[in-house]
Amino acid sequence: MLSEHQYSPAGAGTLDSAALLGDANLLLATDPALAMMYCAQVLDALGMDPESDSLRARAEIQAADAALKLGQVTIATAHLSSSESYLSDPSLKIRARRIHGQILLLSGQTDTAYAELTGVVGSAAQLGLTEVQAEALNLCAQIEHMRGNSVRALSALEQVQTLRAAISDVAGEIRAACNRSLILIDLGRTNDAMDLLHWALDHLASSASPLASELHVHSNLGQLLEVLNRPEEAGSHYMRARNAALAANDHAAVAAMSLNAGEIARKLGRDDAFDLLEAARLEAFALNLPRLKSAALHSLGLLQSERGDIAAAEQCLALAEEIAQGIGDLDNQLDAMLGRAKNWLATQEWTLAMPKLEDALVIAGEHDRPQAAFDAHMLLAGAYEQDDPRASLYHLRQATGLERELRDLALAKQAQHLANDTLLNSARLEAEHERQLRNLSDRARQEAEAQVQAQLQELERGRLHDGVTGLPNRLLLRALMSQEIREETAFSLLVVDFDRFRGMLDVLGLMGGDDLLRQVAQRLEGLTAAGDTLARLSSDVFALVVRGDQDPAVIRRRAGQLLGAFSAEFSVGGAEVVIGATVGVARFPEQGTDPDDLLRAASQAASEAKDGAGVVVAAAPAVGGAGRSVTLSLESGLARALERNEFELHIQPLVDAVSGRPVSGEALLRWNSAALGRRSPAEFIPLLERSGLIVPVGDWVLREACRQAAGWGDVRVAVNLSARQFMGGDLVETVQRALRGSRLEPERLELEITESLMMQSPERAVRLLTDLKRTGVRVMLDDFGTGFSNLSYLHAFPLDGLKIDRSFVVALEHGERAGGIIEAIVQMGHKLGLEIVAEGIETSEQHLTLQKLGVPILQGYLFGRPQANWQP
Repeated sequence: MLSEHQYSPAGAGTLDSAALLGDANLLLATDPALAMMYCAQVLDALGMDPESDSLRARAEIQAADAALKLGQVTIATAHLSSSESYLSDPSLKIRARRIHGQILLLSGQTDTAYAELTGVVGSAAQLGLTEVQAEALNLCAQIEHMRGNSVRALSALEQVQTLRAAISDVAGEIRAACNRSLILIDLGRTNDAMDLLHWALDHLASSASPLASELHVHSNLGQLLEVLNRPEEAGSHYMRARNAALAANDHAAVAAMSLNAGEIARKLGRDDAFDLLEAARLEAFALNLPRLKSAALHSLGLLQSERGDIAAAEQCLALAEEIAQGIGDLDNQLDAMLGRAKNWLATQEWTLAMPKLEDALVIAGEHDRPQAAFDAHMLLAGAYEQDDPRASLYHLRQATGLERELRDLALAKQAQHLANDTLLNSARLEAEHERQLRNLSDRARQEAEAQVQAQLQELERGRLHDGVTGLPNRLLLRALMSQEIREETAFSLLVVDFDRFRGMLDVLGLMGGDDLLRQVAQRLEGLTAAGDTLARLSSDVFALVVRGDQDPAVIRRRAGQLLGAFSAEFSVGGAEVVIGATVGVARFPEQGTDPDDLLRAASQAASEAKDGAGVVVAAAPAVGGAGRSVTLSLESGLARALERNEFELHIQPLVDAVSGRPVSGEALLRWNSAALGRRSPAEFIPLLERSGLIVPVGDWVLREACRQAAGWGDVRVAVNLSARQFMGGDLVETVQRALRGSRLEPERLELEITESLMMQSPERAVRLLTDLKRTGVRVMLDDFGTGFSNLSYLHAFPLDGLKIDRSFVVALEHGERAGGIIEAIVQMGHKLGLEIVAEGIETSEQHLTLQKLGVPILQGYLFGRPQANWQP
C-alpha cells in the first residue's frame, strides 16, 4: 500500500521526502509517470540544501529510471547527468550505470552499452543488488538476441528468471518468461514458447502488478498464435491485452494492442477493424509515438483501400509515408509507398504510380529490403505489360532473381534455427551425460560417453556443414576459431571472396551455380595443408584457417596459392567460366580476439583487395582491439569528418596505352581521421552509403576533384557516382555547381556509374544521363562485363566509354578466352563510338597484351598507385 503525503515546494521534510521516494520506487514498474511526478516533487522540495545530497541523488536516479520506462530518453539523460555530483552511495552508482547502459542501447551504441551492462551485472552481484543485476542481465539478453546470439540470450533470460524468483518478484519472473517466449517464437520453437506462456498464465494471480503481467502474457500469446496462423485466437488475446492496458492506464500499450487487434480484424474482414485502428491512431497521436502513428495510418490506409475509398486511403498512406521517412522507419515507409502505388495503378494514375515504384526500388536496393523490391518489380511488371512488354519482362526477371534471394534468406534462417537447436540440444545432452556419469561404473561410463558422442554427431550432421560443398559452415568455423582463441593458438584467417557471383547465378542457374561451387571447393581443398580448416561462409565466400605462427611472407604465399585456384577456367554445363577472386587476411591475435572481429577484418581486407591488390592483410584494430567498437567509432567519426576536413582525394592515373601519357585521373576518396588514423575505404564507404552521408560527401568529392583538375592542363578527372547521388533529384545541378565553382571545362569531367546501377531502371537512367550529357560532361560505364546485362541496351545509353572490369585482365594470364572477350569489347566500343579503358593492370605482360588487343587507355598499379596531390 502506498503512503499518502502532502507536499509543497518549501515545506517538505527529509522524512517525508524519503517516504515519497519509497512510494515512487514501488510505482516504477506499474505507473512510471506518477513515479516521476513524485521524484519531481521531492527535487523541488529539497532545493539546494547540501544536507539532502543523498536524497537528491536518489530522486534523480529514480526520475531517470521512470523517464526511460516512459521512453523519454532525453529527460532520463538530463536526470542522470544531474545526479553525478551527488552520487556517493555504491548501490546508487551501480543503478546509475545500469540506466546509462540502457540509454546507450536506446541511442544505438550497442557494443558500448553491452560493455557497460556486463560490468553492471558483475558489480551488482558482488553488492547483492539482485534486482539491478536482473535488469542489466535482461538488457544484455536483448543485445545478444539483436546480434543473433539467441542461445546466449535465452541463457541470460533463464538467469534473470532465477534472480527474480530469488527475491519473490513474480511479476519480474513473468516478464522474463515472456521475453524468453519472444526469442523462442523467433527461433520457431513454438511449443516451448507456449509452455512458458502457459506457466506465466498460471502465475498471474501471484503477480504484484497483475495488470502489467496480464498485458505481457496476452500480447505474447497473440504474437505466438499469429505465427501459428490462428488469427481469431490471436485477436482475442490482443483484445485481452488491450483491456489490461486500459485498466492499467497504460496508453502506449493501448495504442499498440489496438493496432495489433485492429490489424487482425482487418485481415479477417471484421466490422470492428476501423474502430480499433482509429483508436490506435488517436492514442499514437496523443502520445506522439511516431512509429505507432505511421503503422496505424498504414493499416487504416489498407483498410480504406479494401473498402474502395481510394481518396481516404491515399490520405492515410501519404501521411504514414511522411512520418516513417522522418524517423527513418524504412519498412513502414516502403509499405506505405507500395500501398499508394498499388492504389494509383488500380485507378490508372500511371504518372503517379510509376515514379513512386521506382523510388521504392532505389530505397529497397540501397537498404537490403528484397521483399519490398520484389513487390515493386511485380507491380511494375503488371503496369508495363500492355504498353511496354520488354520493360515488363525486365521487371519480371528482376522479381525472379529476388524470389530466389528471398528463398535463400528463408533457408538461411531455417538453417540458423537448426544450428541454435543443435547448440541447445547439445547442451542438454551434455548435462544429461554428466548426470548419468556420476552414477555409472567406469565401463558403463565409457558406453554412455560413446552413446552421447554418437547423438552429438548425429545432431551436428547436416547442420554444421554446408549442404552444397560438404565443407564446415560459418557456425562450425566460428566454434573452431573460438576453441583456438581459448587455447591461445596463433592462426591466420584467409577469406576468399568471388567477384560478381550473383551475376553468374543469373546466367548459370542454381544447379550450375552449385556445380561451380563444388569445383571451387575441390580446388581449394587441394591447397590445404595438415591442420588447416576450409569452410564456406556464404554464397560466394570461402575461408581458410591456417594454424601456427607462420611468417607473413608464408601467409602471403598461401594466399597467392588460393588465388591461383582461379587461374584455370571452370567447366559448367559445357561452358567455360572464368572467376575472379580476392583474398583478405587477418591474424589472431593481431587483428582481433573474437571470431566475429577476425571474420570482419578479413572480409574487409578482401573487399579492399578488389581495388587491384589481389591480396590484402588487414591492419591491426585502431581502437581497443575490438571490431565492433571500431565500427561504432567509425560511425561517430564519419558524422563529423566532413566538417573537420578529414577527407582527402587520392588520384590514380589513366594512361595512353602507347605513349604512357596520363589522359585522366580517377578521384578516390580517403579518410584520415584525427582520432582513428587512416581508414580503409572498405571500412567507411559502406557506412557512408548506409547512413546517407554519401550524398554530401559525394558532393564534396565532385567539387574537390573539379578544383584539383582545373590545374591539370588537358588531363581529365574521373569521379564515381554512388546510387544515392545518381538517383537523387539534383545531380545535374550539383554537377553544374562544381563546374562553375572550379571553372573546369565540362568535357574534362568524367562521371563513372556502374552497370548494375544503370540497369536497375534503364528508362530513368537514360533520362538522367541525357540531362547530364547536355551539360557537356563525359559519362563512363564502370565494371563493364560483370552485370550480365543485355548488350542491346548499350546503344540506347548516351555513354562516352566503357571500363572493362579487372577480372577480365586477371584472366588474361590463364587462357585466350579472356583475350577474345576483351577484343570483342574493343571492337564493339569502336562501332558505338565508345572509349575503352582496362583497369587493374599490374604487370608489363598485361600491358603488352592489352595494347596488342587494341585497348587505348589503361589503369592500374603498374602506372601508379592512388596518391594525394597528384599532378600529371
